[in-house]
Amino acid sequence: MSLVFYYAPMSTAVTVSWALEELGIPYEKVEIDLKARDQDKRGYRALNPNGKVPLLVHDGVPIFESAAIMMHLGETFGVERDLFPPPGLERAGAFKWLVWTNVSLGGAVARFLHNTSAQVPEERRSAKEGEVARADVETHLGILEAELADKRFLVGGTFTSRASSASSPSLASRRSGGRTFTRGWSAARRARHTPGRVPPDHVRSTD
Repeated sequence: MSLVFYYAPMSTAVTVSWALEELGIPYEKVEIDLKARDQDKRGYRALNPNGKVPLLVHDGVPIFESAAIMMHLGETFGVERDLFPPPGLERAGAFKWLVWTNVSLGGAVARFLHNTSAQVPEERRSAKEGEVARADVETHLGILEAELADKRFLVGGTFTSRASSASSPSLASRRSGGRTFTRGWSAARRARHTPGRVPPDHVRSTD
């Protein structure tokens, strides 16, 4: 078996990196330097025409989009390790939250960061759109908090790939003493992160 994982630190590749570590399966890591535009090189574009990270190549087959990679890893390696549910309604729930994390909450956070981050040129930022996005993020975090009000994990009763997905640095976290958003571990970690479990060194937040 061959697994090659292409990533960039502090990106949506974090969830995949954490999942790979939790699964304990051998894989090769290849860092993509986004500032150097490694993602635009012909060889990489041949594997991922989107020119983004993460990318997982499993036995020569490229798989892009973090949610798709997480689902593949869960189905292929996670069930036997009790890190992903077998086929059935619980798996449907896992898929639901994996996609929600990436699309609904992740999309709102991306819009917020695009309109507020100093890394985005000022002429491309909109304070008004940033405030709209902030409100959307708050709404989605409220959904997450409500879902977790009386349980520790989104799906099932143990730490799984769903938990790592909900801890993506692409999500928003609330800093104590204010309601400032940052690229750090999500608010979900506050009560749901299992003691002793930490993300791999190369993807840890500086939060």
